[in-house]
Parts: sequence; C-alpha cells; structure tokens
Amino acid sequence: MLCLRMVKQYLYEVLLSLKIKSFSMKKIAQKVLFVFVFLLFIFNFPMVSTANEALVFGFVPAIVVYIFSFWLLAVIALWLIFRKV
Repeated sequence: MLCLRMVKQYLYEVLLSLKIKSFSMKKIAQKVLFVFVFLLFIFNFPMVSTANEALVFGFVPAIVVYIFSFWLLAVIALWLIFRKV
C-alpha cells in the first residue's frame, strides 16, 4: 500500500511539473506510468528468473521468448495508448 501511495504521489508531482491541463492528457500519462511500472515489475530479477529454465521453444530459449513477448506487449500497449492522441 505504501508503494502504491508513493507511485500516486510521484504521478501527481509529474503531472504538476508538466502542467498538463486537459483530462485526456492526464489519463494518457497515468496509462503510460502504469505500463512503465508493469515493465519494471516484469523485468525485475525474480520475475525474469522464473523463465530462466532449460525450456526451449524450437531453437529459442525460454528467457528470450519471455523478454521478447513482454517487450512486444509493451510496444502494443503504448501504441494503443498513443493511437488516440
């Protein structure tokens, strides 16, 4: 709960520093921050180590599939967010 409060406070400070007036830009900034925090969580060591096993998909190790798939999801999410701007 404390971490979530800190993220909300940081988001509020970022929005104040950018002087974003419109509601839609605030929503976009919140969504981008959510994607950023999600990627920090996904690419953190304990989560990445779960995919570091001897599994192989074709000739590609599981860790490469893990990193590429979440990177691709992040690119698609950011594209969907900024497509409406």
